Amino acid sequence: MGEALHNAASAIAAETDEEAEFLAGPGELSFLRLRSGRPEALATPEEAAAYPFSPREREFARERRVGQALGSPETVRRQLTELLEQTRADELMLTTMVYDLEARARSFELIRREVAPHLRKAGLTTAG
Repeated sequence: MGEALHNAASAIAAETDEEAEFLAGPGELSFLRLRSGRPEALATPEEAAAYPFSPREREFARERRVGQALGSPETVRRQLTELLEQTRADELMLTTMVYDLEARARSFELIRREVAPHLRKAGLTTAG
């Protein structure tokens, strides 16, 4: 039996792509601040939405999204399918940086209920 290939990715699922974008804001701002040498506590989604990103900072935040799965369950399913097809990983570990605990739990629940079954059905993963 060969060695298993594991892949880790950041994922945020919400009812809509727009809501997921809103929930992703604090993580983007946190990473920007960290890379700028100004680490702070995780901002709220409202604080992140109000942050006056410069064009350069906005581009940095967009580049950070490469390899992330972010959006509605359908969007996340498509993004994770592409990731698994590209990497041929045997196992996918997901993490999320969502400020609100209930929204974080909801994100994982949407992935468990509406994304994972499709990945299993497509033969991309066998994990629960």
